Amino acid sequence: MAGVELTPFLTVKNARGIVEFYKKAFGATEVSRQSTPTGQFIIEMSIDGDRFFAVDENPSAFNVSPATLGGTSVRLSLIVADPDAVARRGRAAGRRLTHDAAGDCARRLEALEDFAR
Repeated sequence: MAGVELTPFLTVKNARGIVEFYKKAFGATEVSRQSTPTGQFIIEMSIDGDRFFAVDENPSAFNVSPATLGGTSVRLSLIVADPDAVARRGRAAGRRLTHDAAGDCARRLEALEDFAR
């Protein structure tokens, strides 16, 4: 489909805090930042050219975070050349490793603790 782009919007309790985590852990850059009249932040970021947004939750607009919901059905994969280095940076940025790639045979999968928890 030409001209179509799918851009994730990650709803979190603290969009400004998650930006700093993504910068430290994944080398993200902040592209733009705006705030709504009710005080929520909408922050566009990029990791190696792939754009996504972190937004503060706004329950009055039915936009709530995984922390409020008690979980999520969404999983995002960051495919990198050196998953060990990325996992180390994620741990150094304050996240706990919840899944180690040691036992995976088809591909290397590591999971960092969800920032929203």
